[in-house]
Amino acid sequence: MLTRSRWQKADLGDLLRIELGQVFGKDLPEGVLSGPQVLLDETTTQALGLTFHELATTALKYGEAGNSVGALKVDWNVKGRGRERTLTLNWREAGQKKLEAPAKTGFGTKLIDLNVTRELRGTIARDYRDDGLKVEIRIPLVE
Repeated sequence: MLTRSRWQKADLGDLLRIELGQVFGKDLPEGVLSGPQVLLDETTTQALGLTFHELATTALKYGEAGNSVGALKVDWNVKGRGRERTLTLNWREAGQKKLEAPAKTGFGTKLIDLNVTRELRGTIARDYRDDGLKVEIRIPLVE
């Protein structure tokens, strides 16, 4: 991803398409991804790329997205201006059954949490609901 842009900036939507395509197949259904163009620096691109890959792999193994990628929706927005911009990303997996938080935190979850909170100085929240899983990631955007 970064080599295409000469290690400058990478587009968030393109990054998601690449990472989700590696897990679910190249052709994502219309409406899975939604948000404005956001250009990411190299550190953010690498950390989010790994985060998205882990989320997608977990969704494939344990979630409804393993049965239909249409059960997955990812949207994002940016608030603020200049150095005060924050990216909010919502990852939603629709499901037929109530999800419960796992009793143990696995390696992938720990990796995601460390990427978001330490590498990107952001926050991550998971909501296990009757209709699936919602993950919200908030990170400051670097100019």
